[in-house]
Amino acid sequence: MKPRDAFPEKERMENLSFNFLSGKYEILKPLGKGQYSTVYLARHLSLNRLCAVKVTPHLDSGADSLATEALLLQQLCHPGIPQIFDMEHNSSTTYLIEEYVEGPTLEEFLLLQQFISRELFFSFCQELCEIFTYLHSFSQFPILYQDLKPEHIIVCDFHLKIIDFGGIWNPTNSGKNYHQGNQEFSAPEVLQGHVPTVTSDVYCLGRLFQFMEKYLETPLSPITRNILAKATHPDVSLRIPNVAELKEQLFQIIDSGETHLSTAHRIAVLGSFPGCGTTHFAIALTSYLKKKGYQSIYLEENNSRTLLQLSEVYPGCKSKDGAICYKHFIGFPKYGTGIDLSIPDADFYIYDFGSIYNLQDLKNIDSIILMGSNAAWRMNHVLSKAESLLSFSQIKSNKGVKPVLLINQGSKNSIVKTLYKKTRLPVFFVPWISSPFYPEDSHLPFFDALCKKIFSKKESRT
Repeated sequence: MKPRDAFPEKERMENLSFNFLSGKYEILKPLGKGQYSTVYLARHLSLNRLCAVKVTPHLDSGADSLATEALLLQQLCHPGIPQIFDMEHNSSTTYLIEEYVEGPTLEEFLLLQQFISRELFFSFCQELCEIFTYLHSFSQFPILYQDLKPEHIIVCDFHLKIIDFGGIWNPTNSGKNYHQGNQEFSAPEVLQGHVPTVTSDVYCLGRLFQFMEKYLETPLSPITRNILAKATHPDVSLRIPNVAELKEQLFQIIDSGETHLSTAHRIAVLGSFPGCGTTHFAIALTSYLKKKGYQSIYLEENNSRTLLQLSEVYPGCKSKDGAICYKHFIGFPKYGTGIDLSIPDADFYIYDFGSIYNLQDLKNIDSIILMGSNAAWRMNHVLSKAESLLSFSQIKSNKGVKPVLLINQGSKNSIVKTLYKKTRLPVFFVPWISSPFYPEDSHLPFFDALCKKIFSKKESRT
């Protein structure tokens, strides 16, 4: 699959900009290219508004589908469908001007994220089901999208929009030009040349959800997989009949009393000695997970009151219902006894215990991160904390719950080797993170590797 802006067409862009569209639009760059059309990013000169211009030569058979797309889009009103602004013609070309949907394609987003939370997975499933339910119930006859694939879905601030409606079809379309799908995601009956139905779109959605599942760090439950198998059954008569039913089955509570959504994963950040940076790192980890699409909450379990002090240093920090919020970060300070806080549900809870903690407080923890040091004179502190954690009976009885050791980047190899030899714990170098509330892109590889190690341990539990 090609990136949306991976092909240069400078000469054609210049022709567009200086000829037919020059009086109203400035062509900025290509966004994507399909079988019949090319899409450009443009700016409306008088309104100073960005838009997408879909260009289709009249010599191509796609000109008719572009007119169909324009007539449809001007009637639709849904947050997951782009708005149409205008349509222009000249002797050789049709130009469809529509809302510019800014963001990566779904495929680009998933490749960048590497893994997504179950909550985000099901949020995407819900939004797509709602878009298709809207299309199928918009008029007397269902509007069938037909050409669903990751390149035709844009992720805008963790919400989805579907683009490229050139392959839409319903029974009112003239002719039989309904074979507009694609090999990877279209229903088998469509690929065989049969008339598409609502169940054909159900198949497309099921295949797309299976595609997204590959980016989940933990697998879906057998019940959820069975639902997707029914949605993608090659026999139409055995397939889930409509999108509303697919959505209902995906979001119903299963007979065990659990939902399809992930249960909370609790991470404890511990210090080998006072001042080793547990709060700084725990805030950064919370911000990273939130940035990746997980609902993550920081919980201060030490008496340092550092979170409240930091909230006074960063002017963008806001207090809401007892929580401190800043960019991707949500955290609760330790207020002391007598204050009853309502902690919202989340995928991850990051507990900042500092260097003074009770091992019994860790009995419900899923993952442990122990902050160390690159100083040789701190070695005994680190080893002592690591050994006490390893000998803790509750941890030993829970397979897969084993501390991960973090030390400062630039540590001597001899120190790393000694720590690993004596503890057999995974050791990670922590990069310098200037702002814990907003990790930089250069920090992402470190956090990705750390979380994969944590999650792999969680998956190995029995």
